[in-house]
Amino acid sequence: MIEQHDTKLMFSFINPNVGFNANSHKAAQWMAFAHEEGTRYMYLDGRYRTMRFFVENYGVSDSNELKKKLGKSFEVSTMELHPVSILAIPLQRRARKAIPMKPYLFERPVL
Repeated sequence: MIEQHDTKLMFSFINPNVGFNANSHKAAQWMAFAHEEGTRYMYLDGRYRTMRFFVENYGVSDSNELKKKLGKSFEVSTMELHPVSILAIPLQRRARKAIPMKPYLFERPVL
């Protein structure tokens, strides 16, 4: 399958906020590619919902706009969360060049 699609890098998202520590990835020599700043969880009627859910169903991911639209049924986590990590492993030697020496920092856009 990898050869069929000419895959050069594989990525894995690691979320330490739900108990993942990436030890098996690190042992298999996956490398840090990026970290997400500003990780947050959003809830509708007490149930966790993804940012994608809110964009698809309400057209925005901005928590202030969602609060206006949804009122008390919408909440954002108040506890400080660890950044989500993106690890990468090169599947071809030249793909190693795509992995930065210092992991990228990214923040999801607010829509």
